[in-house]
Amino acid sequence: MTAPGVWPITAMAVAAAFDDIDRFKRSSSAGAYLGLTPRRYESSEISRNGRISKRGDMFTRKCLFEATNAIFCRNLKGSRLRT
Repeated sequence: MTAPGVWPITAMAVAAAFDDIDRFKRSSSAGAYLGLTPRRYESSEISRNGRISKRGDMFTRKCLFEATNAIFCRNLKGSRLRT
């Protein structure tokens, strides 16, 4: 909640979605759990990323999107998180 744009509702949604954090060995596994990984299309020589899969908790994904949007749209001078 110390990051700008992350309010108590966002923090509670993430805490509720990741009920037991020990289930995830890597942070990329947690992103995949929320549906934040891109779909893959692979056929012989073609390999490309598609849109995000949108599997998982929609409310948590929406809250994280709003928090990210607030970080990038605000004029925060000297913000290490934004850079």
